[in-house]
Amino acid sequence: MKNLRILLALLMLVFSTVFLSNCKKEAAKSSPPTATFTFTGDNNPAPCTVTFSNTSTNATSYSWNFGDGSPAATEQNPQHIFTAGGTYNVILVARGEGGSNSANKIVTVKTPFPGAHFTFSGNNNPAPCLVTFTNSSTNATSYSWNFGDNSTVSTEQNPQHTYTNGGYFIVVLTATGGGGTTTATNTVAVQYPVPVANFTFTGNNNPSPCLVTFTNLSANATSYSWNFGDNSTGSAVQNPQHTYTSGGTYTVSLTATGSGGSNISYKSLSVPYSAPIANFTFSGDNNPAPCLVTFTNYSTNATSYSWNFGDGVTASAQNPQHTFTAGGNYLVQLTATGPGGINSSTKSVNILYPARVPMSPSTTRSLPISMLH
Repeated sequence: MKNLRILLALLMLVFSTVFLSNCKKEAAKSSPPTATFTFTGDNNPAPCTVTFSNTSTNATSYSWNFGDGSPAATEQNPQHIFTAGGTYNVILVARGEGGSNSANKIVTVKTPFPGAHFTFSGNNNPAPCLVTFTNSSTNATSYSWNFGDNSTVSTEQNPQHTYTNGGYFIVVLTATGGGGTTTATNTVAVQYPVPVANFTFTGNNNPSPCLVTFTNLSANATSYSWNFGDNSTGSAVQNPQHTYTSGGTYTVSLTATGSGGSNISYKSLSVPYSAPIANFTFSGDNNPAPCLVTFTNYSTNATSYSWNFGDGVTASAQNPQHTFTAGGNYLVQLTATGPGGINSSTKSVNILYPARVPMSPSTTRSLPISMLH
């Protein structure tokens, strides 16, 4: 009997334990889930990895909405990368046999600080030089370019810019985004253009002395040196004038110098020779023959001379003397010859007849009758 009571007692204990366990299970099956979670890694610049810790109860499955348009996650404890700064409403839905429950929390991700970067190509050529800029900045939404040559600022993402002068230019890119503003600086080298010497001239079709005006058409030059080809002093004036005192063909050179070097241009210039003008004076005339007359030549633009004294005698000296052996009026002609032609001048030279020698009576008496008439 005693053993039977012990056995019954043991059976009652086992039954009670099983019953209570089943009751607890049934209770658990019918309890609604409670969704709750924590997270770490927020408040950092994007891209920001946030780790979520699920502390939900009475749930067997989960659905996460991270609030950034990405696909939902079903992991119990997911990690998620937020690629842009902002404030995100993260929702966890916990499901179990007792239903579903949701919890939401705000995750803050900082907007990343912009990184300004750029490269360029097309430099190291003579101006005008077209340079292409490639923008590799990150986390920026607007841009401002200063090309370092006092030109207009550009807001294009990848601009091109033409440098009209040579030199070294400090280019500054300012990149702006939600996280702030930053700059990047590079130096662009552009070669100075090589000077090109060129010029024209007017006024050379006039006889000498001839004033010629030179017009300088050189490019990329800052100083000039002129050689007029007539052994005169040159000029450093940009647009000079020069007087050619005699006709001829002259080789004019212009040397143009700039930061990119120097260049020379040669041109041939012709000036007409002036026509000769024959002119002279004389002295010693109006004396009895034989009479020595001195001629002074005032001809211009002549290189050779020919004199005809009107008595059958000629000369080629520039300033001759001539003895007229008999009295009379002589037409003296000077012919002046030069590269510009021939010209003559004629003047009258008067020579007195020599005075008769008076005869004494004794001489008269001794002369034949024929010599007295």
